[in-house]
Amino acid sequence: MKKTRVHHGGCLAQVRNALQAIGIVDVKQRDAITDSFTSMDVFEIATDDFIKDMCKNIRRPGGTLPNPNAEQPGAPAMIPCNGVAISPTAEERLVLLAYYVRHLKRTSRPYPAQFNAARIFSMIEIKKREKEEKELAKDLVAPGQIEDLKKIRDAFENIAEYLLQIRGTTGVPLAYDIREDKEAPEGPDNNYQDALEEMIA
Repeated sequence: MKKTRVHHGGCLAQVRNALQAIGIVDVKQRDAITDSFTSMDVFEIATDDFIKDMCKNIRRPGGTLPNPNAEQPGAPAMIPCNGVAISPTAEERLVLLAYYVRHLKRTSRPYPAQFNAARIFSMIEIKKREKEEKELAKDLVAPGQIEDLKKIRDAFENIAEYLLQIRGTTGVPLAYDIREDKEAPEGPDNNYQDALEEMIA
């Protein structure tokens, strides 16, 4: 796909829109999350572990905060900070949202005006497939490492299939580098059969 320059950044309103799309509508949960995710760009660099640790800290932040009832007789000046409940489902959806945002970036897509839950949740299988293929790729032998002449010939004849199985740092298959068409439609919905085809188009 043509790597066009797209506008990223994403204001806090977009973050809230994205959270609403994945079902996080509770104000306390939303505000706790947006303390860390102040723009959509944060999702681009947030790892799964970062999100899980953030949710853990939101649930059990520790420390104390000023007691709003401190003026009452015998009331302590500070009280424990109890945190905000974030369900495992909400945590998984945040991880998926971050993956979706990274997918938008690697395919040079802008953030949508309205985030679509179905599109975000469709990333479940794509994310799973990428993880599985990265594991399988560890056992692949690069053509340049093959010593048998016949196997070398076979490997180069099937180089496209090999590059389809090897992913770059962003998760895009290296088959992108040998695509036939230099240009690709820039719209977000080009009737690709799947996300893999979209990445290498």
